[in-house]
Amino acid sequence: MKAWLSSAADLLTLRDSQQLIEHYVQFLTVQLAVQAVHLIVPDNDGRTLVCLTHAQDLSWAVDDFEHPFSHLIQKQEMRLIRSSELPYWTDNQPFTQLLEQKSRQSGILLSPCNRDGHRVQTIVTLVAEDERLEALLEDQQWREYTTIFIQQWDMLSELSQRNSQQYLLKQSIHRMQSEQRTQHLAQQLKDLLIGDSPAMVKLRKQTIRAAQSSLTVLVQGETGTGKELVARALHQYSPRRTQPFVTVNCAAIPEQLLESELFGHEKGAFSGAIKAKRGIIAEAHQGTLFLDEIGDMPLPLQAKLLRVLETHQFRAVGANESQHSDFRLVAATHVNLLEKVKAGEFRQDLYYRLCQYPLHLPALRERSDDLQALTYHFVRQFNQAHQLNVRSVHFQLFDKLATYSFPGNVRELRHLVEFGCTQVDDSNELNLNCFGDRLTELTEWMPTNVDEQSSDSNVDEPYAQIHDLKQALRQFEASIIRTRLEEYRGDRAKTAQSLGLPKRTLAHKCQKLEIES
Repeated sequence: MKAWLSSAADLLTLRDSQQLIEHYVQFLTVQLAVQAVHLIVPDNDGRTLVCLTHAQDLSWAVDDFEHPFSHLIQKQEMRLIRSSELPYWTDNQPFTQLLEQKSRQSGILLSPCNRDGHRVQTIVTLVAEDERLEALLEDQQWREYTTIFIQQWDMLSELSQRNSQQYLLKQSIHRMQSEQRTQHLAQQLKDLLIGDSPAMVKLRKQTIRAAQSSLTVLVQGETGTGKELVARALHQYSPRRTQPFVTVNCAAIPEQLLESELFGHEKGAFSGAIKAKRGIIAEAHQGTLFLDEIGDMPLPLQAKLLRVLETHQFRAVGANESQHSDFRLVAATHVNLLEKVKAGEFRQDLYYRLCQYPLHLPALRERSDDLQALTYHFVRQFNQAHQLNVRSVHFQLFDKLATYSFPGNVRELRHLVEFGCTQVDDSNELNLNCFGDRLTELTEWMPTNVDEQSSDSNVDEPYAQIHDLKQALRQFEASIIRTRLEEYRGDRAKTAQSLGLPKRTLAHKCQKLEIES
C-alpha cells in the first residue's frame, strides 16, 4: 500500500505528459508483475485509436469491430481475453503486433477509463498470464492508482490545451498588430510613393515588409519609375535607418574605376592613386548600400560582389588584408536580368542572391489613375521650391496627359509639370496654354516606330512647327534612343550596338537627355 501511495504522490508532481505516462507504465509493469502495459487513446477527431506506448505506430479505426477495442468502447466494461481466445483476433494485424512479445499462456486485460462518466478516453491494456490477469480483475489498488493517473493526465492535457490556445491567441494578436503597423507605415509612405492605384497600394505594403526584413532587395522597373525612391524608403523604414545610405550608379562609372569605387584602393595601387581611398562598401557599414543599374556591372566585378555578399569580407585594390562590412544591399535595374543571365551577360548565382525579395515598379502607363495625384504633388513641390502659388490644374490638362504614354514615366511627368509651372500666368492655374507646343511636340516626336518619323506623308507638318532646331534635335535623338531601348526591352548593350555607339557613350547620352539618371 505504501508503494502505491508513494507512486501516486509522485504522479501529482509531474508536469510533463510524456514523463507522466512513462512513470505510470513503468511502475504498473513492476508492481503488478505483468509483461506489458499499453495505453490506447482516441486521436483528435475521435475516429481512430492509437497506441502511445508501443515502439511501432499502431492504430485502429473506431468503427472496425475486427479488434476488441471497438467492442470495449461500445460496452464500456472491463474485459479479459484469455490466451485461448486471442487467436480469434489474429486477423487484425496491428492487434497481433501489440501482443507479439507475450508468452503462450498470456492473455490481455482491457480496462476502459472514463473521464466524464460516459465517454471512454483511455484504454489501459495489461498483458500477462491468464491467472495473473484474473487476479487483477478484483484488485482495486491498481484501478484507483489508474484513476489518479487519468485525472493528472487530464489536468495536464487541459493545461497544455489552454497554453496552446493562449499561444495561438498571442500569435493572432501579433499578426494583427503587425498588419496594422504595416498599413500605418504604408500610409506614411504614401507621401513618398504617390498614388492610390492598386499597383501602388501593393507596392507600398511590399516595400514596408521588405524594409523590415534583412533580405537583399532587387528593385526592377523601367527608367523613371522611381527605383531610387523605393530604395531610400527601404532604408528609411528599416532598422538601419540611422546609419548611412550609400548609393552608386554602376552604369555611370567607367569599368576600370568601378572596382576602386566599390572596394576602395591603397596608395600607389595603380597609376594616379596618389592616396588611399575608402570604398563605398566600407562607407555603407551598418547601413544600406544601393547599387543602381546593377545590370551594367562587368562580369568580373559580379563575382567579387557575390563573394562580399556571402562573406561580408572584401579587399581594397592593392591591399593585402581583408576588411569587414555589415551592410544591407538594395539593387536596381531597368533591364530584364533573367534574360541577361540566359544570354551569359549576368551571373546566375548573383541573380538569385540579389532576388531574395524582388520588387516590381509599375510603369506610369500601367497606373494612369495616378496621373492627377502625381501632377498635384509635383505642383506642390514646385511651389515650395520656388515660392510660387500655382493654385489649381485645369481638367483639360489631365485629359491631354491621359493620351500620352510617358515612356520616361514619372520622371518625365515631373519635368513636364515643372516646365508648365514656370509658364503659369496671373491666373495661377496650370493649363494647356502653359505648355505651348510642347504637348503637341511630345506626341509628334514620340512615334511607335522611328521609321514612321521619316514618312513622306507627314514629314512637312512637323518640320513647319520647329522653332528651336537645337531643342528639336535633342528631342529627336531622345526619341530614337527611347524607341530603340523599348525595342530591346531596356538592354543597353544591344541598343548601343544597334545604334553603332559604344555602350558608355549611350549611357552618357541617356544621362544627358534624362532618359537614364
